[in-house]
Amino acid sequence: MILLYAQNITPRLNYVVQTILSAEVKITDDLEKYKLFEGLKLNYSAKKISTGEFHIRPFGLMEETDIHLLSVEFISWCNLSAFCMVESADIPFDIFSASFFLLSRYEEYLPHEKDEYGRYHHKNSLAFKHHFLHLPLINLWWVELNKIWKKRSKTTTSILKDTSFKFIPTYDIDIAYLSKGKSFQYNVASLIGSMLKFRKTDINNKLHYLLHKKDAYDTFGWLDGLHNQHQLKPIYFLLTIINRGTNDKNLSASTTALQELYKELGNYYNIGIHPSWQSGEEEGLMEKELDCLETVTCKPITQSRFHFLRFNLPEYYNKLIRLGIKEDYSMSYGSKNGFRASFANSFYWYDLKNETITDLLVHPFCFMEATAHFSERKTAQQALNDMNEKYELVKSVNGEFITLFHNHFLVDDRDWKAWRNMYQTFLNNKYSY
Repeated sequence: MILLYAQNITPRLNYVVQTILSAEVKITDDLEKYKLFEGLKLNYSAKKISTGEFHIRPFGLMEETDIHLLSVEFISWCNLSAFCMVESADIPFDIFSASFFLLSRYEEYLPHEKDEYGRYHHKNSLAFKHHFLHLPLINLWWVELNKIWKKRSKTTTSILKDTSFKFIPTYDIDIAYLSKGKSFQYNVASLIGSMLKFRKTDINNKLHYLLHKKDAYDTFGWLDGLHNQHQLKPIYFLLTIINRGTNDKNLSASTTALQELYKELGNYYNIGIHPSWQSGEEEGLMEKELDCLETVTCKPITQSRFHFLRFNLPEYYNKLIRLGIKEDYSMSYGSKNGFRASFANSFYWYDLKNETITDLLVHPFCFMEATAHFSERKTAQQALNDMNEKYELVKSVNGEFITLFHNHFLVDDRDWKAWRNMYQTFLNNKYSY
């Protein structure tokens, strides 16, 4: 056992301890018990207490119960950016406070400018401003601290939670089909429209469907082959449209073709709801979409990812909890790939408004092909290099490496062929058995 002493055991401190530290770490506010303890000790208080302990001095954030603008300065520690600086301790910053600030998404509760989609903009974040968005900084901090802890305490006992590396491929089904499920008249009119706009790829795809009934966006069989070949267990997030709109372009949930697809995916894979753009504003619509998807697939749905990654805290996560959603996969930026919460493992959402740990499990992801292409302007090869780097980085800290791809981007045409090949190359290189 490792005994952690804190003068005040707050919900915030409990949260960080439960999220990051080993079950062997027991926390106490009993000073006499701590002094008498003869095993390994961590002291999280203002002053050193006993010889042989490891001392981390509090910055103050963990004992607060409000949300306010923090004045933070950055230092370099073990070649990593760090903040919540303190003095007279075994490390020069409060790793508990800094971890809590990033994990809780504290900065997203502060006044900020939203992006064009009404989302928290990545440019507001400390991670972007201080150049660590590409890193799971919390994991890296604690790995370094664990090394120092073992050396100074002359022990092989780790203070970190024992985790194992996972790769989870995920897909958002925003547009299941280009032509399938639509009337002959609609498809002919759509083909003529593409001709008038000289869209060669669209013309070829739509004409191919009319002649051969093979939809360009139907990449599901190809993905099945990859999953079987590489023994992967993906998750599909299904946009279930009740009211179509400008940003909700999938087939209607009542369409036979869509229902057949969703049933088939639900039979073979883990599936989740992909709440529509409109459900963020129209009261009760998300619940209707969830009920509809459960009815179509005959499965309870407990996983979610927001369409366009459009969510704001705490309102949207509270909606998920009220609907019985247990896991969310939205924790990333739609405009920049990286680690939004600076963490590469799943973690429970901390409700800052109510100062409580919820049972909503957040799975952060760090790579989306659409972001790499549209926002970062990367080629498929550049995106592959970035994905490989992130994969190895997450693997080094025993995290969850989660990717997001779209079926309608993995198509076999000249515009997206390189991205389809890139994804296949990545899987072949990492998961050849």
